[in-house]
Amino acid sequence: MSDGFVGDYNLVTSENFDDFLKALGVGMILRKTAGALKPSFHVAKDGEDAFTFKSVSTFKTTEIKFKLGEEFEQKRMDGVLCKCVITKDGNKFIEEQKSDPPAKIVREFNGDELKIVCTCKDAVATRIYKRATK
Repeated sequence: MSDGFVGDYNLVTSENFDDFLKALGVGMILRKTAGALKPSFHVAKDGEDAFTFKSVSTFKTTEIKFKLGEEFEQKRMDGVLCKCVITKDGNKFIEEQKSDPPAKIVREFNGDELKIVCTCKDAVATRIYKRATK
């Protein structure tokens, strides 16, 4: 896959995000706040296998810098610190969060669309982003 996925994306649709956050153990007030936001998502390539994913909203900005296949720590939106590994399979970045409970986030790039599927326990959320126009 080329680096065509690098760029900025804006959230268009979100399904079952509250269920996913609830399965993670996120409290109601933070879930409702997160569900009402329309974040943008920024992708940068920092080297051969190094990337930055950044989510920006009026409430909070989160950024993760990682190398494919290497474990790193990140703070989830609810403040819980967890160990993560992100691998790449074709046009998908697969993030495994080793937390309690564990979670999986798959970011799939198709042209100008980014589909993020978040899974925790039986909860599956799907969020669709479109590439931002300049």
